[in-house]
Amino acid sequence: MLNNSLRFDDEFVRHKILDVIGDMALVGHPLIGHLVAHRGGHALHTEFAAMVMQETDAWTLVEVPGDTPVAHVPMPQPARSAARAIN
Repeated sequence: MLNNSLRFDDEFVRHKILDVIGDMALVGHPLIGHLVAHRGGHALHTEFAAMVMQETDAWTLVEVPGDTPVAHVPMPQPARSAARAIN
C-alpha cells in the first residue's frame, strides 16, 4: 500500500484482475472467453494456462479479420473438458 492507504476502494480486486489477465497472456494468443477465478493466484493461473494449452480439444484457434473489433466476434461455447478441469 502507498502511504498506508488505498488509491481506490476496490484496489485489491483490480490488482487480482490484472494478475489473472497477465497470467493468461502466457498462453501466447489473445483469448476470447469467460474466466471465473475463485481464490486465484499466480500459481493457479499459470497451471490453468498450461492445462488449457495441453488440452487441445478444449479450444480453437480462430482468425479475426483485421478491421473487426474483437467485441464483435461471436463467443465460442466452452468445451466440456475445460469445465471439468477447473471444477
